[in-house]
Amino acid sequence: MNDNASPERFGSSICPPGRRFSRPGSVCAGWIMVEDGSVRVVMTSDTGREILLYRVGAGESCALTTACLFGEDPYAATGVTEVATRAILIPAATVFRLIEMSDSFRKMVFQGFGHRITDILHTMEDAVFHPLDARLAALCWSGQGLTEP
Repeated sequence: MNDNASPERFGSSICPPGRRFSRPGSVCAGWIMVEDGSVRVVMTSDTGREILLYRVGAGESCALTTACLFGEDPYAATGVTEVATRAILIPAATVFRLIEMSDSFRKMVFQGFGHRITDILHTMEDAVFHPLDARLAALCWSGQGLTEP
């Protein structure tokens, strides 16, 4: 970013596999960008059933974190590192200041948020409107399905 608002100027932390960075009801302390590794974002029902909302990979930010930060709402899901993950946490006050001052930072935050929401809607569309057998056949046909051991 040419206006010196690059997230890389903030320190990063390495989190071990299985570390929870958000829990339902917890407050969002800042904006997170994954530099390396991955985070699963899941919702868990009262009975313990989980649904995977999405994964956050290298170079991506968490849409739920963005929504909670700007909506001033607590988290509604859990984020858990799948592997050792290096991430940047930018404190909320700094994020708000950067959003006002930096066109490139603002674009990066909201473009990432927009892409993630679109991905979630496509996943919901597939789950609700396309039969499971058709989705499995399409996945196998695309070459991304099951492979031999």
